[in-house]
Amino acid sequence: MAVRFKSIHPYLAALAVLFILCLAGFTYIFGPLDSLPRLHASAQSPDGALTVKVYRQRVSLPPSSEIDLIARVYDRHGDLVFEEKIFQEGMWGELDTLFRNIRFDSDTISIGPGFDPGWYFVIERKGLKPVA
Repeated sequence: MAVRFKSIHPYLAALAVLFILCLAGFTYIFGPLDSLPRLHASAQSPDGALTVKVYRQRVSLPPSSEIDLIARVYDRHGDLVFEEKIFQEGMWGELDTLFRNIRFDSDTISIGPGFDPGWYFVIERKGLKPVA
């Protein structure tokens, strides 16, 4: 017994395509609507002792949208040794190019730049200890 599908009304198909395009455009402009942290940048120190990951996380929905950038530093065993919110912004798209560079110096870790090209968030290596 063959299953026969009835044709979908052309206006309904066009409406479905329009809805999908509008939803994709909204997500492109405002970012995802969930509050899951998404990896924004990552780097490992030259000696392999530390790994820095910067996450982008939505904390409120549009129109009063807030997005946090959270820095997490892990030791070579994968244990979290530092976590802090380093920046907060209202638009998902404005953060695309910010805080992507992670530099490891002898006693500091720098994450940046922010809106000002010379501004970096600095983490002191000597203050890193396991987070409970």
